[in-house]
Amino acid sequence: MLQKVIKVGNSSAVTLPKQILEEFKIKAGDQVYVELDHSTSAVIISAKENPYKGVSPDIAAWTKKFIEKNRKALEDLANL
Repeated sequence: MLQKVIKVGNSSAVTLPKQILEEFKIKAGDQVYVELDHSTSAVIISAKENPYKGVSPDIAAWTKKFIEKNRKALEDLANL
């Protein structure tokens, strides 16, 4: 989705569409995390802190897939 960078005082800002705000339960005044991924030239805005910060993108992707695939077993282990 293409968004325009706008001037706000001495700074600049990017607006977030209503659909994204609703989906991630973000409202005006909330704090969000902003990170740069230099390997992909991406600016990442997260509603909560990225637990994979500082981890290689390959390891982060593998970990996310592993957790999704094994969530039930991991939850059962956590409740032992």
